[in-house]
Amino acid sequence: LLLATFVADVLILLSLPTILTTSLNVGPPHNFSHKSTGHLSLKTVQTLLANFHNDLTQTKENKKTLTDFLDAKDYPHLSYPQRRLILSLLNFSPKVREAVLKDDLFTSFFESRCLVEWELGCSDFDEQYFLNTCKTAAYNSLLVCHSSNVLVLLVLGELVIEHMTRALPPSQLPSSPAFHSFFGRAPNLPLYVSSIIERASTNYQIIRKKARVIFEKEKTRDLKSLDGEEFLEEIEKRQQLTLDWNYTTQQLSAIFFLSYPIFLSRKLFTNDWEASAKLHLISSCLSSFLPGLPPLSVRTQPTRRNYVEMAFFLEFDVEFDSKFHHHLEDFSEKIVKCGEDEGRKLEMMKELWREVFVLRGVVFSWVDRLVGYPVGHLCLLLAILQDGRELFLIGDPEYTLYKPFSFIEMLRFVSEPQNQFDLFRVK
Repeated sequence: LLLATFVADVLILLSLPTILTTSLNVGPPHNFSHKSTGHLSLKTVQTLLANFHNDLTQTKENKKTLTDFLDAKDYPHLSYPQRRLILSLLNFSPKVREAVLKDDLFTSFFESRCLVEWELGCSDFDEQYFLNTCKTAAYNSLLVCHSSNVLVLLVLGELVIEHMTRALPPSQLPSSPAFHSFFGRAPNLPLYVSSIIERASTNYQIIRKKARVIFEKEKTRDLKSLDGEEFLEEIEKRQQLTLDWNYTTQQLSAIFFLSYPIFLSRKLFTNDWEASAKLHLISSCLSSFLPGLPPLSVRTQPTRRNYVEMAFFLEFDVEFDSKFHHHLEDFSEKIVKCGEDEGRKLEMMKELWREVFVLRGVVFSWVDRLVGYPVGHLCLLLAILQDGRELFLIGDPEYTLYKPFSFIEMLRFVSEPQNQFDLFRVK
């Protein structure tokens, strides 16, 4: 019964169409909203089925198996929305699953009458809130693609803080300035790091409190009477918690490498990174000589890679295998080597779409331009089916929404030498 229910649920989950995929009139071309349920990737399913096979054919002493996990939840006898919630946790490592299941908020999510609204509220794209957090923003959005609700994101953020502070407690940091300053003394490093951690932890708790308020309102509201606009309002309330998590985690990225924190420069204009960067250049040059403030060279440092290792190497279980990255390594160069063979190029784009679809999103790097100067940039790439048509979606952290690409449009983008398109390899 367990295996039959599991397989049936997976098949239903993977056949669900994307929900609320719309083109919004907010200024093209980054105007594509993509909300979906069923946060289980095909790659996860492949691994889970292999694990099921191992569970059924081998005896594993003193080790929790996949069947143990599902049996403990009495999986076959749960409601379908509850089973879908449990399935979504299988995107993550046993460590994350255990932390989510033990969390005080999990019961509220598990018993919620609005699990679909929570799923839809934990999807779509979001921007970078600082000029130098595109890396964190891109990976945050990829985490959102794999999370069924904001609780999973909160647990991940808290595990990242736990890992950082366990490896090097702020009290053990040298008592030196947190960053360079021409005049005056910058904030003390241990105090600077501690204040950012405390602020992030506090903000995560505020998000939890807001979630509890929503749960209380769910108990008294007649959800069946909601019209279309009211339904969207319910989703937006939950999505705001996801946006708040993203903003807080980007703030936290200033200290992903505790010994060498970076200074985050706020992006002043939504959907206009370039205008924000130009204004920032002017203001930074003027304020660099004020006491205790960092010079321009400090303000333009990108976020560190440590977040990738912490949030993915430690917390993910089955994503990003090395075969995928080896197969598509130097993808743009391989496209160029095809020369005039347009048929082969399109076939390679189809291969890329299939791989991205299986993984439910990947991150790639490319070179943007600011006043003619090259600037490295990270974006999220999704593969979706809309009305039977295969499309790519690029989530550029400079903007708040996705930009859709056909195979031909994506081919042009990948083939452009100055873009230097490269799939980000984490292994």
